[in-house]
Amino acid sequence: MHSYKWINEPKTINGLDPLTFHTLPDTDFWRNTHYGFNRMTAHALLTDVKAKRFTCRATIQMEPIHTYDQAGIVLYVNDDHWIKTSVEYIPEGPS
Repeated sequence: MHSYKWINEPKTINGLDPLTFHTLPDTDFWRNTHYGFNRMTAHALLTDVKAKRFTCRATIQMEPIHTYDQAGIVLYVNDDHWIKTSVEYIPEGPS
């Protein structure tokens, strides 16, 4: 069994199977964007992967309220080396 650790643990966790939690406002992972944003405040539950190749799959269910609300997966090495993919809520267009 893998051990997991949080980056920015959310204040409210409603379950682990499935993982269900509520995010805090204005949380995200951004790094050196065109607009100068640097933010490492999003909630992420991480585990180490030792394999050279692996597959990661997640089923995301969210109840967005605000523009740019999002949920997804992050592959994280450290604060300078990571990548995320997510679904993002855009009320006036395709999310």
